[in-house]
Amino acid sequence: MLEKEASDLLETKAPISVAIILVFRPGDLGLEFLLAERQDAKFKKKLACPGGRLELGESAAEAAQRELFEETGLAIVPENLKEIKVSNSFIWDGRSKYKFYFFSLFFSGDDIEIGNPEGKHEWSWYTLDQIYELVEKNLLLPISLTFFQTVSKDKIENLLYS
Repeated sequence: MLEKEASDLLETKAPISVAIILVFRPGDLGLEFLLAERQDAKFKKKLACPGGRLELGESAAEAAQRELFEETGLAIVPENLKEIKVSNSFIWDGRSKYKFYFFSLFFSGDDIEIGNPEGKHEWSWYTLDQIYELVEKNLLLPISLTFFQTVSKDKIENLLYS
């Protein structure tokens, strides 16, 4: 009985809110997206978009701005972010429920200097074809995987530019 009550409690508690930023630019082979190869032990060799949890009192756009700066050194204003609505923005990992806020950020050139202020990530640009190969091989973190599994490759450009 106690296990059932604990399970019910976990399922009803407020979700952990996370902001994810899809940083993209035009490339020779179409759109390219910024992904990091994680260096921490838990997710070593998995790739992810920039992002992280919202802090108390932060809006999702403010969290996206802060996380992008902390992880890449890129300073932006929240108004430069475009929120992307997707149908599957919740994940239950067996312990917690996560609510995702997805944002896109467009860069028009290749003169972007991506840093590594936290020393946790190795940043690279990936085409959509490369990303969907990573999806098939399960090499993305669940938060990034959720987006690319929910949105088909042929619909991404419309979603980003609409």
